[in-house]
Amino acid sequence: MVAHAAEVQRLRKELDTLKEEGRTNTVRMTELVKDKENTETRLAEISRKHTTVSSEKDSLSTEVKRLTSQSQEAQTRIANFERQCREALASKDTLSTQLADRAREIETLKSAASRAAEEIKLARDDGSATAAGLRHKLDELAANTKRQLEANGTLRVQLQSTIHELEMERTRARAAALHTADEILQLTEARDNMRADFDRLERERDNLSNTSERTIRDLNASNRSLRIELETKVRELESERSKAASAKQCSSDEILSLTNVLDDTQAQCGELVVRVSDLEVIVQDKSKQLSSLTAEKDQMEQEFEVDRISMLAKIGELEEERDALKKKIGLLEQGREDGRASAFNRAKDLDRELQAVRRQKSELLVAKNREVETLKAEMQVRIDKLSNQISGADSSIEAKERDIMSLRSERDTLQRDLEASRTGQQLQRDMMSSDVRDLRARLAAANTNTRNERQAKEEFQNKLSQLETESATLRAQLAEAKEAVQANSAQLSAAVESRDRKINSLRNQRNTLKGELDRLRRQPDPSPAVPFPLPNRSSAQPQEQVQAQSQPLGGIRARVHHA
Repeated sequence: MVAHAAEVQRLRKELDTLKEEGRTNTVRMTELVKDKENTETRLAEISRKHTTVSSEKDSLSTEVKRLTSQSQEAQTRIANFERQCREALASKDTLSTQLADRAREIETLKSAASRAAEEIKLARDDGSATAAGLRHKLDELAANTKRQLEANGTLRVQLQSTIHELEMERTRARAAALHTADEILQLTEARDNMRADFDRLERERDNLSNTSERTIRDLNASNRSLRIELETKVRELESERSKAASAKQCSSDEILSLTNVLDDTQAQCGELVVRVSDLEVIVQDKSKQLSSLTAEKDQMEQEFEVDRISMLAKIGELEEERDALKKKIGLLEQGREDGRASAFNRAKDLDRELQAVRRQKSELLVAKNREVETLKAEMQVRIDKLSNQISGADSSIEAKERDIMSLRSERDTLQRDLEASRTGQQLQRDMMSSDVRDLRARLAAANTNTRNERQAKEEFQNKLSQLETESATLRAQLAEAKEAVQANSAQLSAAVESRDRKINSLRNQRNTLKGELDRLRRQPDPSPAVPFPLPNRSSAQPQEQVQAQSQPLGGIRARVHHA
């Protein structure tokens, strides 16, 4: 447009110069006409004919030049339009490739999201299966505990019968020897303490079983990776329960052995008194250990409860994140479908526009070719006519033309200049107005097309940027969810390992205590059996037995304190 305006300005300046030259030429022409009026009257008719022929020849030449220039301009415009069409097709191909790439990326994101959903579903199914298996195992354990409780009831009945027998024996011993009443009272207190310890152990066993069931019920929903560890814990609990049953059997055997010892001889009363005192000390130590164990058990239960609550909260957060991801995936799919449909419609519109432009171009070419052919035919006819007229006029005025050659040459040059300036000005004005109109229309159409294309490109780029940001956020959320799950699994595994270590240490301490107790019970009695010990010797004999048995008990206490 700027070049065209500059050219218009240049043409206007040339027109002004031509007008000035025309004025000067008119002045000169008037002077020449005044000087040569006589010659002008004689050559009026010949000059008119010659001027008409020359004007027609000049107009035809100018028209031919104009048509050639128009054809060249049309060819250049057609070439430019074809280049623009090729560029539009190339941009269309690039846009189609970009759309295909974005569609592939969205498909990969969709497949990754579907795989993650399938993995979550599989983990949930595995957790439900493990929970069902653990419930079945817990039912079996409950049945086993019921059977053990029934066996404990029978043992309790047997213990009550043995207690009754011991009371009868105590009455007989009181009737037989009054000086052993204190020892028998101590034995009954020791028996009551042992019964209370036995009941306390049963209650603790039940509490441990209940806590283990609660922990298993809370941990069954955590993750698939914890299933093996839970099974190992269940096996360990079963082994502990069997060990507790064996310990219970051992304690019942010990009670029976004590009753047999009481039935066998009364001389071992002093030894039993000393052993009962030692056992009281051991029972106190055991009560302390049991209090510490109960405190640790309560702490473990609190930790398990806190872990369960945190796991439930994290599971809820993960489910919310999963729902949000599903919603985002649905929105992404909808946006992708909308973008694909809009791109498809835009491609169709571009194809229609290209086809319309091609049809217009072909129609313009055909019309221009027809106009050129018609103009060529008309020009050829006019040229033939003019050539015939010129040949006739030349033959008639050959004689007279020699006389006025000098004047005619000047006049012809001036007239040609004037006519050329006038016709050139008119033709240039017409051509410029038509060209300006065409150029303005085409520029407006090109501007509208470029604006539409830019708007479509900007909208497509905005949609692509939105899709990229949403895919990046989805990837970040998936990575954060994976990291959170890994961190939770690591924390749970660490907590389970620490609790396993605590349980193993407690189990080892219990085994060591049981071994020490078994060793103490199996030790032979160093003192001789005396049926009715004297009062003055009984005080010395228990002191020796206490000194003899204080050495292993001191080692046991040191180990318990260290534990």
